[in-house]
Amino acid sequence: MTRAATQRASFVAVLVLVIWAVRSEAYQTYSKNRDATNCQACHGDFRAPDYISLHNETPWNIDLMSGHYDMVSSECFACHQLTGFFPVSTDTSAGAGGLSPMGCVGCHGREQDAGHDNVSAGRGAGLRQHHFRAGVTLCADCHTDANPANYLPVGENIPPFNYFTPDAAHPNKPTDPCNANGSESKFGPVGLDNDGNGLYDLADPACQAPPVCVGNCHASGTVTVDDIITMVNIALGSADISACSAGDANSDHQITLDEILKAVNNALNGC
Repeated sequence: MTRAATQRASFVAVLVLVIWAVRSEAYQTYSKNRDATNCQACHGDFRAPDYISLHNETPWNIDLMSGHYDMVSSECFACHQLTGFFPVSTDTSAGAGGLSPMGCVGCHGREQDAGHDNVSAGRGAGLRQHHFRAGVTLCADCHTDANPANYLPVGENIPPFNYFTPDAAHPNKPTDPCNANGSESKFGPVGLDNDGNGLYDLADPACQAPPVCVGNCHASGTVTVDDIITMVNIALGSADISACSAGDANSDHQITLDEILKAVNNALNGC
């Protein structure tokens, strides 16, 4: 290979890396330079007054930042980094007051969706699919889980990390992913669409399903010792999850110690 050809090949390689880096981090932050880029291109400046929902045109009558600030009870670092308030990352933050260091994804994503994307942790799959169905398909240029044809997020009834309850320190944050208690619909008639299927609250079939008796592997109405042994085998990898889908309480396709303990409690006290 001639020197000129080597130089051209090196230039192309560098250019590909630059393009890949830009594409893979295109929405890593709310905006790039406090301008109309990334999320801000559609949702506007996070501090701009009188935000109006792009979903149902409901006026918030306050700015996005104040609305979120109230929901997390003034925990700035639930969304921001310790190094500074700008830029705001969509999937990392310092975390504060027991709230996760996941940034936006702490309330707009689910841990159970992790591992199904090619350029990110994957927790925001439902958020990306919500935008995809709304016609904003740019995320699919990089994220494989943005296209509903490629991945099915866990159901709407699975809560984001920061929806844990009880939590007296953050009384205004959402707690119910199905919004039966109204904790998601603080600025409009409906809550969030965290699984990205375009269905909201109790209108989503995942929110209408009856409670599952965790550990009732054979639909007998009770949890038996055999059921618990089956769950332990699944947890150890010696049995498939299909052997006890009722043991998978959070629909993450695995059996954890917490779920086994719930099954033991159900065996002792009934469902």
